[in-house]
Amino acid sequence: MLEYYKHKYYFNAEHSPDTNNRPLLDNEKKHSHTFQIVLYVGASDTAGQHLFGDMDHSVREYLSQYEGGYLNDMPQFSGSGTNIEDIGEVFYEDLKKQMKDRGFRLYQLEISENPLCVYIVSNRIMLHTRSDRESRQGIENILAQKKKLLNMMDCEGGM
Repeated sequence: MLEYYKHKYYFNAEHSPDTNNRPLLDNEKKHSHTFQIVLYVGASDTAGQHLFGDMDHSVREYLSQYEGGYLNDMPQFSGSGTNIEDIGEVFYEDLKKQMKDRGFRLYQLEISENPLCVYIVSNRIMLHTRSDRESRQGIENILAQKKKLLNMMDCEGGM
């Protein structure tokens, strides 16, 4: 069983998302959002030595560097972009390392700039279901499909 805590954070920032892989003119399509970040966090084996308050403070401090800023001007996003996927992947990698250093595990990060579109970054399968049995069944189905694809590749000489 995977046990974790769900922490929500908000920050305001501006960006001009790249469209069709073409360079943007200064401030073209610049607009602001109140971004919502949701972190799914578990404690490592040494969790008793760490406090969630310290982790929370650390995350808030990390996000404060983006508060009120224009993301396109920040070095973290040079060469990639500032669409929600780019932002989510940068935050996930940074926060995953930061949390590991403090004795926590970041299982999943969700980022949204509006309630209708949420981008999820994770290095594991996290299925939201009503019961452990349904979660187990979903994971077993995914693994069976993966095994079938690997077998097909082996038969075709792909691996």
